[in-house]
Amino acid sequence: MTEGPGWRLSWSTAGHVPPLLITPEHDVQYLLAEPGLPLGVDPEQPRPDHARFLPLRPPWSSSRTG
Repeated sequence: MTEGPGWRLSWSTAGHVPPLLITPEHDVQYLLAEPGLPLGVDPEQPRPDHARFLPLRPPWSSSRTG
């Protein structure tokens, strides 16, 4: 399945708040997903990875706090 031109944003969290995505239209979205445990709590536990397709409409920006 082809998604068309664009990027695939991949991220993983370590107990932080979710990434904040700001679109070219200035809409703001939290990228809500399973947060995972903070680093160092249990290194044996797998870290959840997440991905989202971003259509080719630059510029995208993202912000993380923490």
